[in-house]
Amino acid sequence: MEWLHKSRGAAETRCYLFSYGERDTTSAVTTRPVSLETWNRILSPRVRMADLSLLLDKDASETEFRDSLSANGTPINTIEDIITVIGEDPVNFPVDGGRVFMLTADGAGSIGTEVMGIEFNNSFAVKTGAMQNRLSLIYDALERMEWMFYCTPRGDLVIEIPLYDFDPDDFGTFERDLIVEREDMINSSSTFSDAMVRTQVDVTAALSAYAAANQQANPAQSTEPVRIQSLFPIYGTRSESITSRTQIQTAQSAYLYGQIFLNRVNADAHSVNLPIIVRPELGLNRPILWKRRNCLATTVSVVHNLTWNSPWRTTLNLSHTRGWSGQIAEVGADLQHRMIYNPIGGASSRPLNYRVLFGRNQVPVNPDPNEGTAAPTPNASTPASPTTTPVQASSSTEEDFAAIESSPENPTP
Repeated sequence: MEWLHKSRGAAETRCYLFSYGERDTTSAVTTRPVSLETWNRILSPRVRMADLSLLLDKDASETEFRDSLSANGTPINTIEDIITVIGEDPVNFPVDGGRVFMLTADGAGSIGTEVMGIEFNNSFAVKTGAMQNRLSLIYDALERMEWMFYCTPRGDLVIEIPLYDFDPDDFGTFERDLIVEREDMINSSSTFSDAMVRTQVDVTAALSAYAAANQQANPAQSTEPVRIQSLFPIYGTRSESITSRTQIQTAQSAYLYGQIFLNRVNADAHSVNLPIIVRPELGLNRPILWKRRNCLATTVSVVHNLTWNSPWRTTLNLSHTRGWSGQIAEVGADLQHRMIYNPIGGASSRPLNYRVLFGRNQVPVNPDPNEGTAAPTPNASTPASPTTTPVQASSSTEEDFAAIESSPENPTP
């Protein structure tokens, strides 16, 4: 769950690895399974008593530091005391001493391995393909990644799976933090450009000479079409062709690559700029329920404006917009009513749905059997061996995270 990573010429960084979904017993990396509620609580910008241990510089001794506070008569009994101690001691609590938190997707099948692992770990295929420098390989990898990177107000780097298919109620007690009421709004602007919508993408996979000789009769390039059938009646055929610059060796890999591409392109067709009263608890990659328009959208940028003698505000930029489809489902043991939000074209217009992938969806993806086609089930593959060896976290760190995860406090100030 915790390890130390040291880059060339840089200091060591504390890294914490968490996972969401069904436990992956084949992985060689030890992770701490968490719910989205727990994950949000760990990343919360709220000041906590455990911060004295969690934010202390890794080279400092917590025991000696606490002893020095006691010797100087410095109180550490309240949240205000914690703020004072951390704010006045940049040596033991460096501003740039952030940690790395990563939320992986256990139980996601081959989403993270079929598209990425096979091609980049098959050394023979890479060697016999077109010559590429390291920067080109990095760009190729980023084109196929669906990871969200951002920094928290604490200075921590967060790497997490996309959460644009989830709903606010998936975050438990943090649900109300992800709702923008009518009275919270200052103004809004919403833009929809259907010229950006794509209904089909043709993925051309450049097979290596070795792969072509052993898997196909024609040692050439193969094209895999990926279509969103439910959008054809609305927009017709809007096709785009893309070519992978590295070796996608299976049709399944090409299909997943096309799904990721369509999700990205169509996400920005409907964008929202939403200034509201200041909400410091809001962060990136979170689904927001906009009550006035009765729609869900995901935060792609959050700006907090705190200026003396001026109105304080938080400005949200949203994408991956989903409107209420008019459907209401009964979910849970108590049969609570839940509104169903879908993108344009229905649920099947988003071919790669992470909420469905994790089994969180309570309604069929295609309620109408004539609407769209279900994506094929990806072939499972063995994840690549980690390049960093995790080490057991200290007992104090484990206890501090456990205290945060089980904290009964109200997450909203």
